[in-house]
Amino acid sequence: MHFVRSNPMPVADHFLAPLGRDRGGGGPGTTEASAGADRPALGEVCETCLAYCSDKADLWRHARRDHGADPALACRVPGCGKRFFAAAMSAAHAAHHRLRADDAVPLTCELCGCLRQNIPTFRKHMVTAHPEAAGAFCGVCGSYVADVPSLVDHVRRRHGETPGARNVIRCDVCGQQYGNYRIMHEHRTVHGLVDTGLVRRSPKGRASVPRPY
Repeated sequence: MHFVRSNPMPVADHFLAPLGRDRGGGGPGTTEASAGADRPALGEVCETCLAYCSDKADLWRHARRDHGADPALACRVPGCGKRFFAAAMSAAHAAHHRLRADDAVPLTCELCGCLRQNIPTFRKHMVTAHPEAAGAFCGVCGSYVADVPSLVDHVRRRHGETPGARNVIRCDVCGQQYGNYRIMHEHRTVHGLVDTGLVRRSPKGRASVPRPY
């Protein structure tokens, strides 16, 4: 009985594996993209109040709006700020912190709880597993911030411009770094933004990237 009390029940998503809704897909050799194509649109249910939500992003927004004061859903590590819609996911994220030797925030997905080792693999996970929310993830710390305007504010407020990194090419929406401006501009379509024309350059030779807001 003590074990039951000390270990929170997993979210309903874990019990839908036969329907192809488990984290790893529909079986051995199944990719996230192919598994996602077979998933029925069953929606999500809040484990705290049993409210129905259309998808994981909607469930995350519901938990933040209606259960934001619940300490079991938020990471308690200073400087992290990640929030989850299930206590079990928050507890797993805390374990991800303990696995790191440095002070960096683990790239734990707030919509499903999976861990990725670096930003490129994390971005691939977001696009394949959560396409409806891929445009609102931070490219620096991997946090989900609900919408693009809030993402712009999050990046400027939390990450800003790294000292000594003025020549680094970063997306002006999510802060993700790129090797050249062409790839960065192609990436911005994820945020629903389409650039017209070529990248303009100032008289000093520095590229001028149009701001979306």
